[in-house]
Amino acid sequence: MICKRSQMALTAVLVAAIALGISLTSTYHAAASPDLAKVIQDRRQFMKGNAQQMVTINNFLEKGQGTSGDVVNAAETLAINSKKIFDLFPRGTGIDDGVAQTHAEMAIWGDLDGFKTAADNMGALALKLADTAKSGDKAAMSAQFQHLAKEGCGGCHIKFRAPLQ
Repeated sequence: MICKRSQMALTAVLVAAIALGISLTSTYHAAASPDLAKVIQDRRQFMKGNAQQMVTINNFLEKGQGTSGDVVNAAETLAINSKKIFDLFPRGTGIDDGVAQTHAEMAIWGDLDGFKTAADNMGALALKLADTAKSGDKAAMSAQFQHLAKEGCGGCHIKFRAPLQ
């Protein structure tokens, strides 16, 4: 079972989700003049895809939907996606920049190293969940999933994301 705050955040994201994510091949930080509204739109879709991976895992653990293989795939996807997160947050795309609707706190750019570390931690925890899921031990998966939600996703969301309304 995931913590109440994480569950509420996942629910809010799912209600808004219309796609499972996007493939980003360019690095926004390196772009000369990215369309910042498009960057934010792409980022939101990407994060909705991450939320869908969390739902897939939660549905297996809470409702018995799917298989432990689905958990492995979802967790591995989250680990891969964690490596893309930092590049989705170029300067000028925060909540106070007024470019487009976003929940990206300005603290991201005040602590870029901390932000990158939090994203890397999410990836490491997702890989631990994938490894745990390979054992088929549902109780161990649940414990690792809770850790991923609280310390991985929450590690960014608590400090670097404004509450969803």
